[in-house]
Amino acid sequence: MKTLKHILVLGKDGQVGQAVLSEFSSFPVFSVHAYGRQDCDIINKQQVSTVIAQVNPDIVINCAAYTQVDFAEDNEVLAAQINAAGPSNIAQACAEYDAFLIHISTDYVFDGHSDRTYIEDDIPHPQSAYGRTKLLGEQAVLAHCPQSIILRTSWVFSAESGNFLTTMLKLAQSHSDLNIVDDQFGGPTVARDIALAILTVCQRYAESSEQSEQSEMRTGIYHFSGYPYVSWYEFADFIFTQLANFEKVPVVTPIPSSDYPQKATRPLNSCLSNHKISEHFAIHASDWRAAVTQIIQDKYKG
Repeated sequence: MKTLKHILVLGKDGQVGQAVLSEFSSFPVFSVHAYGRQDCDIINKQQVSTVIAQVNPDIVINCAAYTQVDFAEDNEVLAAQINAAGPSNIAQACAEYDAFLIHISTDYVFDGHSDRTYIEDDIPHPQSAYGRTKLLGEQAVLAHCPQSIILRTSWVFSAESGNFLTTMLKLAQSHSDLNIVDDQFGGPTVARDIALAILTVCQRYAESSEQSEQSEMRTGIYHFSGYPYVSWYEFADFIFTQLANFEKVPVVTPIPSSDYPQKATRPLNSCLSNHKISEHFAIHASDWRAAVTQIIQDKYKG
């Protein structure tokens, strides 16, 4: 009989946190303890240590992050507290209480100048405060908790508010024309598939621990993103093509990044290779087109 595994989810109120709770609810072999910032502020080292000591989890999933990319340019100290000091606190507590850590990171650790997809061994060179603080978080996790996996992902979206998909759907209600950047490329990734990838990793960990083979877990950095890779313009065009089945949609015009200045520099190439995670865990690239179609159908067929 398999032993019940206790999982602590930090950052339960974000897109990925909510998706993790939803997907894990169908697997009774996992007992999930979920905390938001009001329950466990990851900046507070003592609070993090106390929560992990009380829950005594086998696995900690850190979904907490400061993700306001442009605001981070003027608030880098706060972003660093959440994205760097927070993961450091979590990693140290995980090491102390022998918990396996899964930490979510981002494509923004790269500068976007590569002419190919980024692999895990590529040297990070972030161009924004957000990217810099997330890279510091990665480094802290690797330094303090070797029994960990860092999952870099990109362009996260869901049916919840606060992402590119929901923004486009909202703008469609009030705009007849939109200009969308067409020289930044990446892999849109639905939060549900990130949660399913994490679930697969947790199942693998549970199996290995039952067999006393934790050392065989493939730790380190992994990339996981949607496919096919597209520009923001192509992403928007697909969204509006699906939306046109239900609502009037705006005319979308492609523009270069130079015509849409933002405080934080975005990588022109955010394409992450999924090869390593596919090879080690049989986790394949997220089908973002199917996810967009389903979310729009669910919303408008109601």
